[in-house]
Amino acid sequence: MSKRSWGNGGGATTKLAQARGYPMILASVPRGVERRAARELKEMVLYHLREVEGDEEGEDSAPLTLDEELELLRKKKPSSGGSKFGIDVFDSDVTGLIVVSFRSSERTERPQKQAKTDVTKTDVTSSSSITPSHTPTPSPSPSQPRAVVNTVVDALVAASLSLTSTAPESRYILRVIPLMVSCYFDLEEIRVASASVLSAIKDVLEAENLSKASFGIQVKRRLSNKLPKKEELISLIAGQFDTKSFEVDLDDPDFTIFVEVIKNVVGIGYVRGYKSKKRMNLLELTTGDVGDGNNDDNKKGDNCDVKKS
Repeated sequence: MSKRSWGNGGGATTKLAQARGYPMILASVPRGVERRAARELKEMVLYHLREVEGDEEGEDSAPLTLDEELELLRKKKPSSGGSKFGIDVFDSDVTGLIVVSFRSSERTERPQKQAKTDVTKTDVTSSSSITPSHTPTPSPSPSQPRAVVNTVVDALVAASLSLTSTAPESRYILRVIPLMVSCYFDLEEIRVASASVLSAIKDVLEAENLSKASFGIQVKRRLSNKLPKKEELISLIAGQFDTKSFEVDLDDPDFTIFVEVIKNVVGIGYVRGYKSKKRMNLLELTTGDVGDGNNDDNKKGDNCDVKKS
């Protein structure tokens, strides 16, 4: 497959590595329909991204008068799809797999490749921006992909039960996985990135006043034979979990952590209640099929793996 950014109309040749440092959504699609699926995915994400951003503005703000709304529209500058964040849809070079990368809609150019001397392991200080000199303004929130995926799934289920829903439906997207952070395939960068995901999970426990939770780790490698091995990645991430607050569950964990490796790019995120959500299989979720979410073309590696200490 060609390395084209379908999010830019298919006109620019790009590499997935240029999306490093941004939040992502990974989507499994049927073989042979990647281009149509990419257009569908972009439409769905933009639609629901605006919905999520609307929720983030808060419900306590006072409603605007008609004159205030008109004045706001006159002052408002055009943005990407009406969103403060733009998205790019990439061909991953893996058959049946496309990637959505989140970026600031104010940026008109993607980060240029830097000399190796510009970025060292000691420079990796923030998981939300692995390359500090190219921090977007504003930076996409690491929670954005997870919020969008959850909204998409909820909307698809509601649309399947309603004859009046206006939300875009999925014809080609089989499965969607949110990735909160992305980095290069380097142990130190992976350690920093995974620490931020663990921090987000701890925030959930604290917000809900939970003292204990279970977790599992799922690692998938595509077009990558580089070291470290899968077991080393699992040990690196699992070793960051406090055994007082977390326990391993290989069957149905509360939190499933995803480590998605595509060539030299790594995306890390989590889904809560992955099994109960039919492994994010949109077909089973929308049709109410009885199953575990494994009825698509990407069955291999869906089970959670983690080494018990």
